[in-house]
Amino acid sequence: MSDKIPKSFDAASREVNAACGAWRLSRIMSEFVEATEREILLEL
Repeated sequence: MSDKIPKSFDAASREVNAACGAWRLSRIMSEFVEATEREILLEL
């Protein structure tokens, strides 16, 4: 039963995880913007 309970993270681990998630989201958003800009240029 104890193997099903997730291990807790300390505050530093949560902060690092949140920072990685933020950078990942930023990369995804920038890729979306770049793809949209390329699509607009192709339509011209």
